[in-house]
Amino acid sequence: MRSTVISILLLFIGYIVALFAWRRLRLRRALYMLRKQVIWSIKHAPRDKFVLEVGSGNNPHLRADMLCEKYIYDDLHRGAGVATDRPLVAGDASALPFKTGIFDIIISNHVIEHLEDPGSFFQEAGRVADSGLFITPNALAERIQSFGTHLWLITQKGDTLHFAAKKQRIIDPTLHRFFNNEVMSSLLKLDNFSLDHWDSLNITYSWTGQPECVVEGEPNVSSTDGFVQASTVEPTVTHKPMGLESLRAFLKKWVRITIHALFSSHYKVDWVDILACPKCHRDVSVSTSKVYCPACELRFPIERGIPIMLLDHAVAGSNPLRYD
Repeated sequence: MRSTVISILLLFIGYIVALFAWRRLRLRRALYMLRKQVIWSIKHAPRDKFVLEVGSGNNPHLRADMLCEKYIYDDLHRGAGVATDRPLVAGDASALPFKTGIFDIIISNHVIEHLEDPGSFFQEAGRVADSGLFITPNALAERIQSFGTHLWLITQKGDTLHFAAKKQRIIDPTLHRFFNNEVMSSLLKLDNFSLDHWDSLNITYSWTGQPECVVEGEPNVSSTDGFVQASTVEPTVTHKPMGLESLRAFLKKWVRITIHALFSSHYKVDWVDILACPKCHRDVSVSTSKVYCPACELRFPIERGIPIMLLDHAVAGSNPLRYD
């Protein structure tokens, strides 16, 4: 009798702990995204493929071998510091600092809706990679919950993505009141809503050869309510997860690293073999603290082992070894 009571008590405690972890660690969302990424990687990105992710932020795709992020200092558009568990380059999506055709696959996850010039990124993506996967909220999602940092209403027509510029946030007071009260009142409700309707609210755009897009209009960035440009120079906003969020971030990081090691054969990179000048796309030379383009005579700094391949960080001048 006593052992039965203890067993029941342990089961009850285990249930409470599991329920707490499921809710507070947002395990449903984590497992849902993990499953989608694993299935996609098995189907489309075998171990011998070299994969780039643009706009990797603090939670890159588990299959990405190379990370490219414009804002490596500023956490304004993400929930934590930029991930550095794989080779990372600071680069602009509209002027990618990589050699032509160097990657097999390029990934962009919830990035293109933020770009002021998505057409340039589509051209650059087709230049550096043979195929790609772009994931973005669609126009329906934007109407339900309009973000000031999202500049476009995006729809897919066949093999082409259509970008319609937002002149201002799209706000239906009744719809937003309902959404905020019924969905945004807790992270659990938000996760359940977004995952239950994932395919209806997001576009998963796969392409081979060259991604295609049609861009209509220009977003009025200056008047788009809530739009703030992150800094490429300094951290204007810093996010450091605390408590359970810190534990969740720690677990996600090591799950990501472990699965990537199992799925990929690319662990080390040589910058000379991969990088190119973001201005002219020609080969560069690399020293301990500089990347140099002989054609443009531009020097790009290397900080904390991260090549800063942004044109507004470049310095004109020849013979870079003199400055090491």
